[in-house]
Amino acid sequence: QFPDGINAFRTLVSNNFNTAVFKDEKGLVKTVIYTNIDENGKMTDVVAEGSNEIFNREAERVVKLISADHVWKPATEEGRPVNYMFKLPLTMQFEAPSTK
Repeated sequence: QFPDGINAFRTLVSNNFNTAVFKDEKGLVKTVIYTNIDENGKMTDVVAEGSNEIFNREAERVVKLISADHVWKPATEEGRPVNYMFKLPLTMQFEAPSTK
């Protein structure tokens, strides 16, 4: 569990995402972010998989940035903390700039 819940995590991702790197992008872009949450609640091994490499790298950058300052409540099995693979789908819609 992320401190203050999953919506707080999503807000941090959204607020730290640099959309300026997508100046020529149009349409819907998707990726899935995978990260390991270790038994101490630290995020490790951040990987984004999608068809747009720029979007993938920016998603990875943002999650790594967040991971530096936040510790999750780790998953438990039989009452003991364990590693957990966390998956977050991410989708953004880019529109062409107005020509007016």
